Amino acid sequence: MTLNRPSVRNALNTALAHRLLDAVNQAKYDDTIAAIVITGAPPAFCAGGDLADIPAGADAATLAARHRAFVELAHAVTSSPKPVVAAVNGAAVGAGASLALACDYIVMADTAVLRLSFLSVGLPPDLLSISLLRNRAGSTVAANILYSAGPVDADDAVHQQLANETAAGTDVVATAISAARRLGALPPFAFATTKSLLRHATTLGDILVDIEPLAVGAAAASHEFLGATTRYRR
Repeated sequence: MTLNRPSVRNALNTALAHRLLDAVNQAKYDDTIAAIVITGAPPAFCAGGDLADIPAGADAATLAARHRAFVELAHAVTSSPKPVVAAVNGAAVGAGASLALACDYIVMADTAVLRLSFLSVGLPPDLLSISLLRNRAGSTVAANILYSAGPVDADDAVHQQLANETAAGTDVVATAISAARRLGALPPFAFATTKSLLRHATTLGDILVDIEPLAVGAAAASHEFLGATTRYRR
């Protein structure tokens, strides 16, 4: 599956989120699909949420309802019984980094970066990324990454257990496909059960499905976010 909005570095809008959500859900029931690979059309993996898709002057309730699609996308990836592999071929920023972290296995191009830059634009983390970061790297690393809002390069991502391996930029998709085939060859029921048990080792992700849209909606209606996005749009 390829995020294909290269003119905006594959930024996620509601239409793209719904298409990807539908594709992930359809793959769940397709016995001809053993695993899923998600990547972005070059040069980026995903630049995060598309600011142009946010309705001007919308209230917190409207923004929370809009955000629900993004949370459901992350939840669909984490709860899919199929292995989901991210081929992070370029920058994965904000919601794009969260989408990568939702996957079971992450291959990063050696020039790629993850950047969970939510606080720099006045938002709390989205797409369940608090739960995903804590599960992968622990609370201390998660806090450091979220509070700094800075980039994490591929080598550091592997070192901090945010990603599984790196590959040359030209090989990242092929490496991800190889990983997907390896995971997809495992006994399907045993894999799905193991994935579910790992996910339910903490219930935070399931709780965030309901809480996060309200928090993000309130923040997206705040003067902090509106001021930050005005500066970005300039």
